[in-house]
Amino acid sequence: MPRTISEKALLTMKASQYMNASQRQFFRKRLAALAHDCEQHIGSARNNLQTPAQADPLDAAVEEGPAAISYALWRAKKPCWGKFVAP
Repeated sequence: MPRTISEKALLTMKASQYMNASQRQFFRKRLAALAHDCEQHIGSARNNLQTPAQADPLDAAVEEGPAAISYALWRAKKPCWGKFVAP
């Protein structure tokens, strides 16, 4: 297993070392961290969308705007999710 390099070391590597085993390991870890963050954000957005029913229609209307925005963000990120998760 190749050693994981730092971002500083990655940026100083020569062009001949492009995407060697160490660099692939660096990006694999970076993408795994991004996927984890994305998964947490999507889970949070999903929980926010499951709001309890309001007795007052005006209260429901006030909450509808932020819920719609959260849903739109979730919908936009969902297609990218399959690119991060290994089959």
